[in-house]
Amino acid sequence: MQQPNYHAVNMDDMAIFMASYVSKQTYKKDYQETDLYRERRQYIFNSLKKA
Repeated sequence: MQQPNYHAVNMDDMAIFMASYVSKQTYKKDYQETDLYRERRQYIFNSLKKA
């Protein structure tokens, strides 16, 4: 049985990102300068610190 591919792309909101299995992002300069990118990055770093 196939499972759904829950994923987030660049400008999806944080809730979708947190519920995804895969983050399909391109790391273009304009995206890296957004508050959303910085929030996602901090979330990942904080999660790694807890592990």
